[in-house]
Amino acid sequence: VQLAYTYTSKTLAFVYPNYGYDYYQQPQSFLSLSGEQQVHKHFVLTAKLNNLLNTPTTIKIGSLVQSKDIYNLSFNIGFRYSL
Repeated sequence: VQLAYTYTSKTLAFVYPNYGYDYYQQPQSFLSLSGEQQVHKHFVLTAKLNNLLNTPTTIKIGSLVQSKDIYNLSFNIGFRYSL
């Protein structure tokens, strides 16, 4: 089992040269969980869950919100076979 946390601070997303207002992506936190379990001699069950905190991506110009994208939780489940 693996638990991963990622934090990204405020970053410059786009420079707007005409008016001097730059676009900044706001701080984000992401949490992911993955694991695998041997279910048979040759088979392993795998699972991965991403964006457990459901963190939106927000772009601002000063205090004005330019865009806010929400990606929601995503997951993958699968089997791996080895000889």
